[in-house]
Amino acid sequence: TSVKLLAKILESDTTIEKFQVLLFDVGARWLLEPEGFWLANTQEGRKKAFARLDEVLLEGATDLSIALEKLSAQEALKDKPVNIFLLSDGQVNWGATAADQLVARFERKAKFPHKFFCYRTGLSAENLGLFGMLSRGGGAIFNCFTEDAIEKVATAHRSQCLQVTGVSAAGAAGVSELLVAGRKCALYPGGEMVVAGRCAKAGDVALEVSGTYGGKEMKFNFPLAVGSKSELAPRAWAEIAVASLVALNKPELDELITAYCQHFSIGSKVASFLVLETEADYKRFDISGELGEIDVKDVAGFLESQWRDASEELSAQERFKRFVAQIEERTKLISGQSGEYVKKLLGALDSKDYELSQSLSADKVLLKAEVGQDYLASRGKRRRDVDVYAREAKRRGQKKEAGAALRALSCVVELYPGRCDALRLTACRLLEMGEPACAAGLFWRVQESRPFEPQSYRDLARSYELAGRPGLAALQYEILLAGKWHNRFLSLKQVALEEYSMLMRTAVREKSVNARLSDLFAARLAALAKAGGEADLRVTISWNTDNTDVDLWVVEPDGEKCYYQHKQTKSGGTLLDDLTQGYGPERYHTQKAQKGLYTVKVHYFATNPNLLGGETYVTVTVTKFAGTGRQEVRRFNVVLKESKQAVEVCQVEF
Repeated sequence: TSVKLLAKILESDTTIEKFQVLLFDVGARWLLEPEGFWLANTQEGRKKAFARLDEVLLEGATDLSIALEKLSAQEALKDKPVNIFLLSDGQVNWGATAADQLVARFERKAKFPHKFFCYRTGLSAENLGLFGMLSRGGGAIFNCFTEDAIEKVATAHRSQCLQVTGVSAAGAAGVSELLVAGRKCALYPGGEMVVAGRCAKAGDVALEVSGTYGGKEMKFNFPLAVGSKSELAPRAWAEIAVASLVALNKPELDELITAYCQHFSIGSKVASFLVLETEADYKRFDISGELGEIDVKDVAGFLESQWRDASEELSAQERFKRFVAQIEERTKLISGQSGEYVKKLLGALDSKDYELSQSLSADKVLLKAEVGQDYLASRGKRRRDVDVYAREAKRRGQKKEAGAALRALSCVVELYPGRCDALRLTACRLLEMGEPACAAGLFWRVQESRPFEPQSYRDLARSYELAGRPGLAALQYEILLAGKWHNRFLSLKQVALEEYSMLMRTAVREKSVNARLSDLFAARLAALAKAGGEADLRVTISWNTDNTDVDLWVVEPDGEKCYYQHKQTKSGGTLLDDLTQGYGPERYHTQKAQKGLYTVKVHYFATNPNLLGGETYVTVTVTKFAGTGRQEVRRFNVVLKESKQAVEVCQVEF
């Protein structure tokens, strides 16, 4: 439908002299790049473009930020009025995802006047919030649910619209805090604009809407009469205020949003709807006092300032500091026992230390003919099967096509948006591909969504370590160690302590950090006093799926197996944990190893029926001579797919 709609738009609109097609997924690329950038909107130009488009393989997650960045940076567009037709469901699931920031930054960077026309095709749940923000400055949202509607919708963008330049109100009622729902500033025939304000008293109000229509200045006046108090009127205003605040997608505004929700009895994704039946309930929950504690006297002005702030790029360092502030109550990272050390650690890192450069580029146009026909056939038959994309990503990776491999793997996130297990699975596969910086971006999103799971911090720490950022990894371990977690996660702290000590010991020994950070690590190691102690052999497993039971088996040189039914061997081997719910860990150690071969295995005891693709990604860390100067560490990755499956990971010789 989208391709047919685009073709009809170009055919029907003779005022479009030139056009170009921007394709985007986890990368962004122009369909064709002829001399002068633009394609002529002629029969020949359209034929060339659509013939090429028919050859292109469309796949991957949706990163609108990279598309808008490429569009705003195009010098050929400078100072030219541009109509942008967005043929996408707008469900952003890769890169920057906050709609207000995407739109605000584009508006700040674009060097050309523009209008966005967004089309609802009914193929999936369209992101109307994003569409509304994109089109508020002069574009529109059109419905095209069937092919029969294409003929009419293809020319809808040519209708004149009222470009609103101002909305004001005056009169005896004393109007203040005037709000426009969705910050809408363009009206097409049949459209509507919702305006609400707060009045000091009953009386007359003169509402004026000014703008331009067809190049002419116009004003519209609406005389209104404000009568006696109403229970619904304040809530109507507050619903617009709350929706506008929620759209900013800033956790630091949650307290303000909650105050408005409680004061005006409004439910939102920030505050659940609490039904109170008596005045005593309001006093008991102190609802009436909530709003008075928030120092925002002018919501309209506050929203405008927040919108301006949204256009500013947040550095990775500032983003992390904001996150730390949000989780401080849970973790006591700064105010707790190790707070002084953490402050010094933060002080030892500058803004560059927080930046991770991703080596993967997915900007190349990929054609259907360039991939295996088996993949195309499997994708058609089993579109939601994770294994289809994982196998194709592995094939491309083996051919040194890392960017194309990323696109195939990102399909998992596209198909299962909002699922943290999809993010974790994709990130684990990226680690296996040797792309820790890219994996860290996904693990960061998991951490933001599930800050109550310590595994989120350990995953990110491991990614940072592999990406050559030991300082960032140390901060993640410090959060994990400082936090209070559910009882089923308690053993993870000991594992984190061992891994953290190993990280610092390696960094100091190999001089991979600056002198200041090296001194901090050395002092921290002394305070931790060789966490985990010494052991000739230590094996730790963990996995990426919750409610999953994976077992660690270690077969010692004399044939004795250490596992959940036999946790202590005659030679001193010990299984420390047997966790029957994800994400582990399970650990084995022996302080004095026997001579011969130790065989390490993992066993898929019980699967979670809700797993994506039915697979669990297991990380195995094998350490010889742990806690000594001879320490040797090896890491392995194992993918388990079938219940009761046992896989040999490695053999260790003493």
